[in-house]
Amino acid sequence: IYVNNLKENMTLGTNWSYNAYVHYSNSTHNLIINNNIEGAHVEELTDNLIDGKIKCKETYKFKILDGQDEIITDIFVTVESQGKFVNSYNIIEELTPDGEGRYILENINRDITIRIGEGNGEKYQATDENGIKWNFIYQDGKATNVYYESGNLGETVVIPSELQDCPVESIYSGHIIDLHNGHGNNTFVKAGDASSRIKNIVISDGVTIIGACAFENLTNLETIDIPDSITRIEGNAFRYCTNLKNITMSKNIKYIGSAAFDTCRSLNEIVIWRNVDELGYRTFDGWKENQKINFEVEEIQQGWDKEWNYRCDAQIVFGYTGE
Repeated sequence: IYVNNLKENMTLGTNWSYNAYVHYSNSTHNLIINNNIEGAHVEELTDNLIDGKIKCKETYKFKILDGQDEIITDIFVTVESQGKFVNSYNIIEELTPDGEGRYILENINRDITIRIGEGNGEKYQATDENGIKWNFIYQDGKATNVYYESGNLGETVVIPSELQDCPVESIYSGHIIDLHNGHGNNTFVKAGDASSRIKNIVISDGVTIIGACAFENLTNLETIDIPDSITRIEGNAFRYCTNLKNITMSKNIKYIGSAAFDTCRSLNEIVIWRNVDELGYRTFDGWKENQKINFEVEEIQQGWDKEWNYRCDAQIVFGYTGE
C-alpha cells in the first residue's frame, strides 16, 4: 500500500478496516466488528518510505458468540488499509469470556509491519514547496502521469522532481483522439484561466518522460527548459503551442512521438540531438520556410517514420555541430 503524508505518532484510523473469521470445528463465520476502531498508530518510520517499512499498533474491540455445539478452533483477524490486504493473525489465545456466553477481545495492541510501495496504479495528490497541488499515479515507487490539481499558477510553472517522497518520472499523458483532425483531450493543466497564464515551464532535472498531450494547446507558452534527464517526448506533447519561441532540448532524448511539435510556428529553430532514434509521424507538421530543424545526425535514421516531415516546409539541416 501507499500512504500519503506518513508521520510518526499519527493514527491511520480512517483508512483501516478489520474482519474477523471464526473457525469452528465444522464451520466458519465472518464477524462484524464494532465501529469503535481506533486505527493504526505509526510508531516509527524508516528513512526510505518507498522501500521501507512502518511499525504500527492497532486497537480494536468486538465480541463473538461461543459456538452452540461446536468448538472454536481459531479466530483470524485480517487487516486492510485503502482496500489492500495488510496482515492476518490468529487471536484465539487472546480471548477472554465476559461471563455472558460471549468472548471479548478488547484494547489489544499489536505490532504490525506495513510494506510501502504496493499501491501501483492508484491515484494520489501532493503539494509541492510552492503550494501547488498535483495529482499523480503511483507506480513502482515513482510518481507518474503528474498533472495540476489546484493552487496559484503564475506565468512560470516548475514541474517538481519529487512528490510525496516519490521521484517524478513522467508528466501528464493524455489520450490522442485523432492525429489527422483532432487533438488530445486534455493537458497537464485543464484549459481556462490557469493555462492561459502560463508563459514559461521549467521541468526539474530527474523527470524522464513528457507524456502525450502534456502541453498541447498552451497557446501563451513562450519558453520551456527540457533537462537532459528527459528521454522521451510523447505524441502531441507541444501541439498547437503557437507562441512557443524558445526551447532547450535534452541531449538524451531517444523518442519523439507523432505530431509532438505540430504547428509550433513561432519557433525559429530547434535542435534534435543524435540520440533520437525514433521520430514519429508528422512530428513537425505545419512548420514554415522561415523555420529551421537542426539534426546532429548526418542522415535520416532507420527508426524514423517515413512521414516524419509530412507537411513540413522548414529548412532541414543534417550534421549540426552546435554552431
